[in-house]
Order: sequence, then structure tokens, then C-alpha cells
Amino acid sequence: MEAFCIGELDTTSLDIPELEIFSKNQPTDYPKKLVDLTKQYWAIPTAVVGISVVVAVLPLRKK
Repeated sequence: MEAFCIGELDTTSLDIPELEIFSKNQPTDYPKKLVDLTKQYWAIPTAVVGISVVVAVLPLRKK
């Protein structure tokens, strides 16, 4: 196997990220997180509602 050795392993940097451990008993508060994200990024829901209104009104104007 010495003939196939290309180099050596660099053991100076041992930056292995630690895993976060979550408990199944820990309450998940997804609705609250969703509301917080909606408050933070209010333009996306507003754009969705605006586009929906425009799409609903356009067929009525053509009649």
C-alpha cells in the first residue's frame, strides 16, 4: 500500500460541527414561528393577496 500513498491527512484542523439534540417532548411552536415570519416578511402575503384580487377582477371587467 505504500506505493498508493499520495499524501498525509491534515490533523491540525478538527472543525467538526456539533449536532444539536432535540427532544421529542420539546413543544414545537410552528404557528407562532409562521406568524412571526409573516410579520417580518409582510410583502409576500400582501403580494399574494394583491395578485389574487387582480386575477379575480380581470374576468369581471371583460364582461
